[in-house]
Order: sequence, then structure tokens, then C-alpha cells
Amino acid sequence: MSEKLKPLDVAEWLAATPPEPMRWLLDGVIPATGFSVIAAEPKASKTIVALHLALAVASGSRELWGRKVGVEGRVLLIEEEGGSADLHRRIAMIAADLGLPPRAGRFDLLFRKRVKLDDPQSLASLRELIYELEPSLVILDPLSRLHGKEENSSSEMSSVLDELNTFAADRSVIVLHHQNKGNGKGASRVRGTSAIFAAVDALVSISKDGDRRSLEVEARDEGAGKSTLVIRFDRAGSPTLVLGDATEASDEDLIAQVKSYASGVSLKQLRDAFGKRLPSDPKVRQRLAALVAEGRITQEGAGKGSEVRWYALSEEEEKKLSARFFSVFSYEGEEEKTGEPLRVAGFLSPKEER
Repeated sequence: MSEKLKPLDVAEWLAATPPEPMRWLLDGVIPATGFSVIAAEPKASKTIVALHLALAVASGSRELWGRKVGVEGRVLLIEEEGGSADLHRRIAMIAADLGLPPRAGRFDLLFRKRVKLDDPQSLASLRELIYELEPSLVILDPLSRLHGKEENSSSEMSSVLDELNTFAADRSVIVLHHQNKGNGKGASRVRGTSAIFAAVDALVSISKDGDRRSLEVEARDEGAGKSTLVIRFDRAGSPTLVLGDATEASDEDLIAQVKSYASGVSLKQLRDAFGKRLPSDPKVRQRLAALVAEGRITQEGAGKGSEVRWYALSEEEEKKLSARFFSVFSYEGEEEKTGEPLRVAGFLSPKEER
């Protein structure tokens, strides 16, 4: 005889278990617990993005790409493609960039061990390992190598997705996956059945444009909404500049971009770097002119038959500017001079910069 079904009293349930706000591993991008997918085309840096997350968690970093890191703990990386030398190089490069080498006993790697989420023996071994290590973050790369199911079949993929959600009950699980070919965005580009997107707590879709990577986040939590983080990479895959959220570029963003060009930057190069984050050309010129007037950047060319380029200040000019703001905006208290600088127009005094 089957067990009698007993429903929950919703009023009692709500009173006994008030909803908790979503906790984030990386604020607004990856939940602290739950199943996330990072999806991208080949060579779009999804593994590099995942390794940044892994090293941030394993090394106890408080911040990554200008976002708060809310989890510190052990990381398990299950890597089923690529070469060991390339993976070694990437991890070493990113650790050096962040200045955060992983602590001993905090970052574990299973490299090409043929882990299969649809094989009972392999699955049992993985469960045992996760139980033993108790990782805060598990990364699996890529989804296609972790099963033998038909990805376009929701019925076949359901068992694989169920296992991933089980692992993610009390930790963050990130699976790297491929996008299909097409012009869509977000969930419409995830390769395979729509059940994959339906099963996740967060989808991070990476798009590439030259050396820029845009991370578009779709979270299940309705309060989180959608957000986009833009990162600029050099040829080796090292992030040289985080452009921040995909809102209108700030003056600090413009100055940082100007500084990245030793031979000066043109309006076209700024437009290529920031894309839709910049307003119309006349408004950009007005903002750059204001920065020139403030002495924060310099300009060559008048725009009449000659190209206008904007340049960063020299090291000596930076020191003079910082000293000027320090002396002008130090203030006196009622009884004695404190010498504490005020933050003005985004400037930092030499004391604050240290």
C-alpha cells in the first residue's frame, strides 16, 4: 500500500521558513549555493573566467572584477578537455595576475579522469569524493564530456541535471557549456534542450568582441534581475582592464582607457572599447574636454582636419596633480589642522592611494 499523501499547510510553511535573500559567491553573478552554467562559443574564455572564480574562492579573495566575493573555501575542478600544460599555464598566470596563489589543500583537480554523471560507478566515486572534500565550489568542464546522453532530449538529460542540482544543494556548482550557432542571446544560445536553462539558478552567457568579454547574467532569483559585466583581455587571456557593469562609462572608465594607450587614444578607439556604454560623440567630446580642463588628461589636435587624440598624464604630472588636490582640500578642524584629505571629484590623495 502506497504512503498517504499529506500536503503542506502553506500558511504554516511560510511562517516557519521565511525566505532568505540570495547569497552570492560573486555578487550578482554566481550564487553561493546552487547550479550555474557558464555558456560560450569556443575560445570565448569561459575556462579562464571559471579559473578566476576558482582562485578567488580558494585563496580567500574578497573581490574579483570589482564585485564582492562572498565565499571562501575549498574548490574542486573537474576538467575533461584540453592539455595539462595549457591548464597549468593558465592557472599560474591567473594566480600571478590576482596576486592570490591557492592555499595548500584548498584547490583540487581531477584532470581527464573520464567522470560521467550518467555512469553509476563513476557517479558513486564522485559523490564519495565530494563528501570527503566538502568543497564550497565545484566546477565541471565541459558538460558535453560528462555524459553520454542526447543533449537535445529533455527526458535523457533530466537525470544528469538532477545529479548536478543534488550536488548544488549546499554548495556552488558551475558547469561550463557550449553555445549553439546563431544570433540569439542568453538562454536561446544554450546548446541542447531548454531543460538545461530551466534547471539552473544562474546562467552566465559570454560574448566576445575582440579583446572584450561581456558576461551577461540571468539569475532565477527575481530580485537579482539581469546584469552584464564587461572584461577586457589581452592576447594571453589575462584581464588587463575590467570595464565594469554595462551601464554608461564613467569618467574613471574613460581615464583608465586613455591610460591603456601609450600613444594616445582616438574617439574611434574609445567607441570600439566601450561600444554602447558611450553616449553620442558630441557628448563624449564634451566629457573629455571637461577632463582636459580639470587637468586629468591632455589633448592633441583641434579636430579641424587633424585627428584629436587624448593622452594620460605623465608620472610627474600625476604627482603634481595629486599634490595640488591634497593641499587644496586639506582642511582645518575647530581646534587644530587635521590634514585629512577630502575625496573630491573621484580624486584620491597620495595618502589614500597608498
